[in-house]
Amino acid sequence: MKTIKIIKERVFKAGYVLRTELVEDPSMDEPMEWTMAYNLDGDYIGNPKDAYLLCAKRAIGPQKRTRDSSVCSIGFSSKDSKWYGWSHRAIFGFKIGSTCKKGDCHYLPSNKRDFREDCVRFWSGPNHEQVKAKAVVEDGVAGVYVSWQYSKDIPNKDLRSTVSGIFSAYPSRFGKGEWTAKTVADARQMACDFAGIVS
Repeated sequence: MKTIKIIKERVFKAGYVLRTELVEDPSMDEPMEWTMAYNLDGDYIGNPKDAYLLCAKRAIGPQKRTRDSSVCSIGFSSKDSKWYGWSHRAIFGFKIGSTCKKGDCHYLPSNKRDFREDCVRFWSGPNHEQVKAKAVVEDGVAGVYVSWQYSKDIPNKDLRSTVSGIFSAYPSRFGKGEWTAKTVADARQMACDFAGIVS
């Protein structure tokens, strides 16, 4: 979407701006008017309801996770002194003392071995048997191929006892594995990791 014109703006004490804009997109026949929310620096938050819930209800100051991000997905709450990470699917707050353990949504493996073990953990479950992983290169991309056999009890009869699998590329950066937030900066990093994974 490209903004052609800002029709009106309203600034809220909670720290966000609602803008009614005229926007266009190559997929649209003609420009459209909509109202969206931005932080005070002009970074996109989302729709008015999201901005109200984040800024007014939770006292979060939304900001971009990275310089290149197109939407705000982290922010510090003056209400409970936590760093929050979110997407359209989930929101969670972190503070000094917050932990990150295997299986947590914000868990980032620390190395290739840890990544392989995390893939096995993720794909293991009551209907997946003999789950195993191996390091492979697919189309020039290094990663892990996880395979499993579907159980004889899986509801989809066509899948019973068949073998399946999936390739997962190694991440562009590894994380800290299991760790505890000891500083406010650590809590912010946990929020960033959470937002990046649930996006």
